[in-house]
Amino acid sequence: MPKGVRPTSDRVRESLFSVLGSVEGFSILDLYAGTGALGLEALSRGAARVVFVDQSRSVIRQLRERISLLGLDCPSEIEIFTSDAVKAIRRLSRDERQAFDLVFLDPPYELGDRVGTLDALIASGILRDHATVVVEGPKGHPLPRRSGTKVLDERDYGETKLTWLEVTGPVVE
Repeated sequence: MPKGVRPTSDRVRESLFSVLGSVEGFSILDLYAGTGALGLEALSRGAARVVFVDQSRSVIRQLRERISLLGLDCPSEIEIFTSDAVKAIRRLSRDERQAFDLVFLDPPYELGDRVGTLDALIASGILRDHATVVVEGPKGHPLPRRSGTKVLDERDYGETKLTWLEVTGPVVE
């Protein structure tokens, strides 16, 4: 396990995908990827591609090793960026081929800027119509309502809160 990474528990991950339903054919952005568990689970459930983003070089190195061990070195299915989440969003927005159906946004509880990252994501133009963003954060600090989103579901799991959002703001057609 990479140092400083708080992986999503198996229980929370199973519930997350149960609420999402099918991700078959989806293009997914896994921000603050950490172990890559959410993006890798999505690939195992039929996602077409996943873009992983994490700013830690050591975390990305371990993620690349994990992907290689799983035999998932297919460049058409996986892209990996070592970058701050907001900078990665800006970079992706300059590439007109980038459009996502689903985003996992799970920053470190003590350091992550969920609101700033979510706002950058909504404004970026890289989300398809009716894209879903799943935000993970501490239960004691609920996600404030954001313009351009509609809450689909919220659930607490111990000290973790998951919020499923439908993006209704700027989207890629």
